[in-house]
Amino acid sequence: MNTLLKPFVTKFDTIPFSKIKDEDFKEAFEVLLEQSKNCLDAIKNDKSEATFENTLVMLENGLRGLSRVYASFSNLWTADTNDTRNEILLAYEGKIKSFFSSISMDEMLFKRVDKIFKEMSSANYTPEQITVITNSHRGFVNNGVSLCDADKEKVKNIDEKLSALTINFAENVRKNVSDYVLNLKSEDDLRGAPDWYKESAKQEANDRGLEGYVITLNIPSYLPFMQYCEHRHYRKQLYMAAASKGLGEQYDNRKNIQEIVELRLQRANVLGFATHAEYVLTERMASKTETVTKFLNELVEATKDYAKKDIEKISSFAKSLGCPSSLERWDFAFYSEKYKEKNLGISDEILRPYLKLETVLNAIFELSHKLYGISFKEIKTIDLYNDAVSTYEVFDTNGTHLGIIYFDFFPRKSKKGGAWMTQYKDQYFEGGVDSRPHVSIVCNFTPPANDRPSLLTFNEVVTLFHEFGHGLHGLLSKCHYTACSGTTVLWDFVELPSQIMENWAFCPEVLKMFARHYETGVNMPEEYVVKLQEEKKFMAGYSFIRQLEFATLDMAWHTLKTPVKDLDPVMFEKKILEKLDLFPKIEGTCTSTAFSHIFSGGYSAGYYSYKWAELLEADAFAEFEKHGVLNQKVAMSFRKNILEKGGSEHPAVLFKKFKGRDPELAPLLRKFGFK
Repeated sequence: MNTLLKPFVTKFDTIPFSKIKDEDFKEAFEVLLEQSKNCLDAIKNDKSEATFENTLVMLENGLRGLSRVYASFSNLWTADTNDTRNEILLAYEGKIKSFFSSISMDEMLFKRVDKIFKEMSSANYTPEQITVITNSHRGFVNNGVSLCDADKEKVKNIDEKLSALTINFAENVRKNVSDYVLNLKSEDDLRGAPDWYKESAKQEANDRGLEGYVITLNIPSYLPFMQYCEHRHYRKQLYMAAASKGLGEQYDNRKNIQEIVELRLQRANVLGFATHAEYVLTERMASKTETVTKFLNELVEATKDYAKKDIEKISSFAKSLGCPSSLERWDFAFYSEKYKEKNLGISDEILRPYLKLETVLNAIFELSHKLYGISFKEIKTIDLYNDAVSTYEVFDTNGTHLGIIYFDFFPRKSKKGGAWMTQYKDQYFEGGVDSRPHVSIVCNFTPPANDRPSLLTFNEVVTLFHEFGHGLHGLLSKCHYTACSGTTVLWDFVELPSQIMENWAFCPEVLKMFARHYETGVNMPEEYVVKLQEEKKFMAGYSFIRQLEFATLDMAWHTLKTPVKDLDPVMFEKKILEKLDLFPKIEGTCTSTAFSHIFSGGYSAGYYSYKWAELLEADAFAEFEKHGVLNQKVAMSFRKNILEKGGSEHPAVLFKKFKGRDPELAPLLRKFGFK
């Protein structure tokens, strides 16, 4: 029998990857879709009075099998794809999304939910149950349950088309990154790059059957090259390749963007919303486009002058070193790194020997124990989808099982770029039993080379802290229903647990736990620890404006009110960003054509949430700074009121329970030295 269609006979109910063939997913999707439809019919045809248990709980339980297998497959596709998995995704993604979309348009089911919703105030529901009912009801209303049959069919068709288009968009970016190589012939072509990087580039060439050295668009290869390579023309060549992803003839995403944006607008209009952003924000903490626009404008106003000064500072410094012409985009990382080395006395390469991956990970475990009382133990008997993955069992303060966490750290051709946290199994209660989660952290960090272990940049360290924060949000969940457990929260709240975790990476108390030389074991010099505090503010204005550019571009695409079939993405982007751009526009480049976050990653009309969550985390972390960054009393309050609660209550309520008031902007501006 298909392994996916029977209970997993594994410890902790983990997925037995080695027993699953790719083709098994096809049969599983067919069977589980049919079972889910039968469950839906049973609920709708139930003649008894609608209750929370016989409607919403039964629906959640009935869809759990399909949801878990679909999530598992999607996770595999992003972390370790192949041609077969690509074909399966294209064949079933639309069907599955269409089915889930049809649920929120089912009038018979809505009548039952509507009855529960209208009688909610007179019933004795918990806050979590009220949230589940409210969110479910809003989902029906927002997704067009009251539409006529013709309009429902329109939405269904749009969803199917969007599914295929977003997959195509993502695949174009992935293949563009995977296929591109800058094949350099001599060691001098990498002049300025550290020895470890040259070894890595040589290994990449060997792996591809090429002579010399290979540089790719994967961040661990791309970014150090841009920071250290002294050959300006090679930096320009690599930058142009990165900045034109999804723009070339073979992997052109311009038409995908036009169709995605057009279909999202059509969908929003059919559902009664003026724009896609207006539709999306009904289920966000910010709630309105005006709120987001005001928030972004306030941040631009507060930071743009600082960003201009950052550019002027690096430009002047570059000229002092003989930069042959005006500072260009492909120069900025190089001269910023040089400036940092000279004026801050630190650089990625100075710090890297102190940042061994395994030591950093163990320190994060130790920090989690100090803050939240939890502990981790590596477990090597769990079945894995790739040999590069490692797994740990997580224990609570009293030694009970909390969950399983997977780590997948290094780049490979089958993996999507970037870093993310996801879940193979959600947390929920069933029959009074707490079913614990399985979370996964996937990255593309600097891999080991020859006899040298994986030594991270400090940015990679911060990324690991960030994703681990998401992991804690999933692992510490203590909710009854998957509809609001773990990271299932309003989108602009989901980055709070991850971004607050980044703060500890800079704390001297925490740096002592992991910043040790990988060969000698000697702690990072105190002067570097002090400099890291300064580095946190280094180029902060520039970094803020870059993020605000992305957020502004996202909102511009998704607040359009007119058809966009013939709108040129390159020209549209140029017009939107001309007031924010810190450098002149370069012909042949485009951000939108590889903007996976918004065109294939779920962040449409939501990229602002990174800065929104940064406001929340800066205000929340101020509480730790006030009482002690390792203060367990504050940490346990954060665990109880934020991490355990998932989306069981509105985030404004949860934040206020922890902080004692609504969030304020001042701590964020103060954190980076802005007035």
